[in-house]
Amino acid sequence: MTGLVTDVDCAVWQRKAAAALAEMLAEVVTHQLAPVLWQVSILGTLAGRCADRDMAARRSTFTQWMQFLQVAGWREWEHDGVIHLYGITSGFRGCQVSLTADLYDNESGDQP
Repeated sequence: MTGLVTDVDCAVWQRKAAAALAEMLAEVVTHQLAPVLWQVSILGTLAGRCADRDMAARRSTFTQWMQFLQVAGWREWEHDGVIHLYGITSGFRGCQVSLTADLYDNESGDQP
């Protein structure tokens, strides 16, 4: 791509990402996956966040979505007592999709 990115370019990319999200959510119904919070960026990428209140359920939701999106190489790391999960794919209807989950200690009540 050359030149400046215009508002029209961004709108087109967002529409494509929104269409990919709609298709993905239609497919998810048959897989009975838990809901995820979704954002569509101005560059047409999709970012999801697992938000189950129970941490075991949140991990399970993340893992099931990674399987659905066919992401084998997702990452897990711990920082300041929080376990972070992250996976990304560029293969869903040509749209980049990332998913995150932050796992907090249920006993400490540290969840924001």
